[in-house]
Amino acid sequence: MFLSRVIGNFVDRAIFKTENGQGPAFYVTMIVAELVLGVLASTIVMWFSRRREFRADQGGASLAGRQNMIAALAACRTYS
Repeated sequence: MFLSRVIGNFVDRAIFKTENGQGPAFYVTMIVAELVLGVLASTIVMWFSRRREFRADQGGASLAGRQNMIAALAACRTYS
């Protein structure tokens, strides 16, 4: 949110030359920046989460053995 306000302030002052207060460009740019930065942040969080999940599966497979892991995944598949 902070970065979206900085971007909105920069666009409002640099491009639209608003000197006193915030103009409509600040609010429009701030909303667009919040949406874009929110999607970017969610993508980064999902990437780390997926990476951690794959590493946990890899650790489980190395501890239990490949065939045991395959059998466990097959058993999970039959219950869902």
